[in-house]
Amino acid sequence: MGDVGEAVFHKLWDLETLGITENIDSDKNKNDDNVLKDFNQTVQFVDGRYVVHLPWKEGQRDKLISNEEIAKKRSNNLLKKFDRDPALEMEYNKVLSDMENTGIIHEVPNGEDSTNPIFYLPHRPVIREASATTRIRPVFDASCKAFNGYSLYDCVESGPNLFPNLVEVLLRFRRWKYGLTADISKAFLQIRVCEQDQDVHRFLWDVRNQVRVMRFERVVFGDASSPFLLNATIKYHLNKFHDSVVVSELRENLYVDDWLSGSDSQDEIVKMASEAENILGQGGFPLAKWGSNSTLVGDRVVRDLSKDCSETLPRLKILGISWSTSEDCFLFETFPVGEGIQFTKRLVLSMIAMIFDPLGFLNPFIIGIKIMFQEIWRLGLSWDEPLPLNMQKQMSIWVEGLQEIKGWRIPRCFSLDAWDGRNKLTLIGYSDASEKAYGGNIYHRMANAEQCKTKRISWRLQLMILYCRLSLPQSSLDLVMKSREMSEALEHFWSVWNEQYIRNLPPLGNRRSNMDLAIGSIVLIRDDGKPRLNWPLGKIVSLHQGKDGFVRLLLLKPPMGK
Repeated sequence: MGDVGEAVFHKLWDLETLGITENIDSDKNKNDDNVLKDFNQTVQFVDGRYVVHLPWKEGQRDKLISNEEIAKKRSNNLLKKFDRDPALEMEYNKVLSDMENTGIIHEVPNGEDSTNPIFYLPHRPVIREASATTRIRPVFDASCKAFNGYSLYDCVESGPNLFPNLVEVLLRFRRWKYGLTADISKAFLQIRVCEQDQDVHRFLWDVRNQVRVMRFERVVFGDASSPFLLNATIKYHLNKFHDSVVVSELRENLYVDDWLSGSDSQDEIVKMASEAENILGQGGFPLAKWGSNSTLVGDRVVRDLSKDCSETLPRLKILGISWSTSEDCFLFETFPVGEGIQFTKRLVLSMIAMIFDPLGFLNPFIIGIKIMFQEIWRLGLSWDEPLPLNMQKQMSIWVEGLQEIKGWRIPRCFSLDAWDGRNKLTLIGYSDASEKAYGGNIYHRMANAEQCKTKRISWRLQLMILYCRLSLPQSSLDLVMKSREMSEALEHFWSVWNEQYIRNLPPLGNRRSNMDLAIGSIVLIRDDGKPRLNWPLGKIVSLHQGKDGFVRLLLLKPPMGK
């Protein structure tokens, strides 16, 4: 881990990282606007594939010089690693050979004289044992600095963040009875880089008997600009299509290369999958690794689209979370901790970082180790100094509880029943604060005359700042601000739900008349527990129409505002 500055941890607990205070950089926003504008003016679609330019920082392109000697040293170090593991070398070379055969990389002709900047990307293998497709993946280092102190990573713009909010994507994924997931196969490598920028993506491939100088034709994952180029290209492509449910789902719920969507109808899911495959396929972005809790998707989508079905297993990963399609629930994975281990500040921090829980379901459990880490930091211990005996015991107890997480099951879908206009939907928010932490919950409640069911949607629990403890009145105010942020996100979620769900309810049949309903009209409020003459009056304050033009939902203000 190395030495880490104290300011990094202050920022980890800082309130601004929680969205309570905004961190606005107007200069960066203006620059990001220019980067996006330049992209839209230069992107091209040639021979079934998009071609993009690297977004160079002003005046930085000419500062990039060749780092070939450094790349040679890194390549020699890689060969020493392969000497200890010949099987790894064989697998690694096969991956690079496949990339060459598919036109992703090609060899630079001997004696080629380029007038463009030249830069070499050192590379190494990363082993992903859990991957169902590619176990070995080459990782290219765009941060390697040349002798003048500049790297490719330093010289290109990262561009604006075009990703949707991760939590909102997961929340929207939970609204449907049937979930649908897929990812873009080799997403970054589907985009071609213009010829004048390809030489900064050279690398050395040592195949023992010779060293080959290779270069990428496609976008490289390690560049600072790569996430922006991928997202901007996909959004540019989607803008070519008329608005539809699938186009909207792709715009809102495609996170990097993972798409999360769904429907309350299995037949509709199959249609959505086919349409999404067609839309993205026209831009050179093939969808693969389909997953769903719908049996129709497993039986028809994978077969009809002839795509890799390895991810139709009972459990798959979506945005870092395990989803059991057979149980239709989220699962939580833990990590092994050896018996008798000595806990240190470094180990505790690494354990915190290994738990990924964006929706906050594990917060009541994780908050304990976070509070303990604050206490460890307060003691001023070094990174590898054993914790005091009392903290060692507390950590041992926490680790025992960690193993219980394996049995936790969180239902993916929070829609308890089909909404038919008779059920009452309510969002309930709770928040509270103490001297050490504060947080809030959002619940979804559905009730009718027979029953009432409730499910948790999101859970936030955060620490107080370590060296600047807030008073309870201050923490209560900050908690209100945090709760407001959660409420605003959910308000946006339900507005989308209203637009995409209520308006698409099936048309009513055998309707005898079209009542003249309007905002401000006075109507009777039916109450089966009272005689008709005793039913109260109500004033219409809002109307929601279906796509058939009929009012499907209205909001009433009863007498005296009750």
